[in-house]
Amino acid sequence: MKNYIINSKKEVSQASLNSVRANDHKINILASLVRGLNVDDAYKILSSVNSKPSKLLFDLLKSCVANAKSNSSVKNPGSLVVGKILVGRGSFIKRFMPCGRGKSAILRKNTANMSMYLYDINNF
Repeated sequence: MKNYIINSKKEVSQASLNSVRANDHKINILASLVRGLNVDDAYKILSSVNSKPSKLLFDLLKSCVANAKSNSSVKNPGSLVVGKILVGRGSFIKRFMPCGRGKSAILRKNTANMSMYLYDINNF
């Protein structure tokens, strides 16, 4: 597994997921494992980890590769590299739970926003 350093600003494809019901810290841990890797190596890592954020990142990677095939002139998806993965906090889903003395406690359920950019090795 070779880790590529991306200095170019010209991406081949992009995909994003918004308001995903997952914690952004847990997604960011897995995103740091995949950044700069070849697409095939990223598939292997994300399929071996059994968690909800890995399934979300796997689907996002599949979508990004499909965008590269349809929108760009990429014939070999093995030459693609995961350049950037941006993970940020989304909006909260608020729920209320009853507590003592007739009051209610607010439960905040986190959401996250993710976007992924793929680059082509052959363009460097």
